[in-house]
Amino acid sequence: MNTTPAPTKGTIPFPTYDGRNPTAQEFFDAAVTRFRAQGYQQAKGQRERGAAPACYYRREVEGSTLACLIGCGIPDNVMAKAFEEVGDPMWTIGGGLLISAGLRTFFQNMLNPDGGVGGIPISELQLIHDNAPDTGNPGAEYFEPLLEQWASDAGLVYTAPAIGGVA
Repeated sequence: MNTTPAPTKGTIPFPTYDGRNPTAQEFFDAAVTRFRAQGYQQAKGQRERGAAPACYYRREVEGSTLACLIGCGIPDNVMAKAFEEVGDPMWTIGGGLLISAGLRTFFQNMLNPDGGVGGIPISELQLIHDNAPDTGNPGAEYFEPLLEQWASDAGLVYTAPAIGGVA
């Protein structure tokens, strides 16, 4: 039985965290909630003609804004500033996730000095999304066990989605 919710068309709000930096638990909860609301879709697209598809923090697709798993937890104001800083040096955190200085500031307040949460690199959370099969949307059956394992490894609480929909 496929328990993947249908993607929500239109505007799915991004978290605001009331203007403060979130805890790792708040970030994880917000990212997973939005990821579920967009039907586990990836924000993949081609950056240039002939190139392999790449995942975007955010991408407009058929009137909806899709986000990668990490992008689902980033507030609009932080994302807007990050895009303004495209010319700034990129920083590597958490085992290889490249981010701008603005995103680095956002993440470093909830990460361990090694770029991880509970010793687990945040890039591993993104890799759950990036390494999904390219054969369409693998849905809840693929993603939920991996999200649960990542949360457990990171010392965070995982909340399963509600039956037939978003948690």
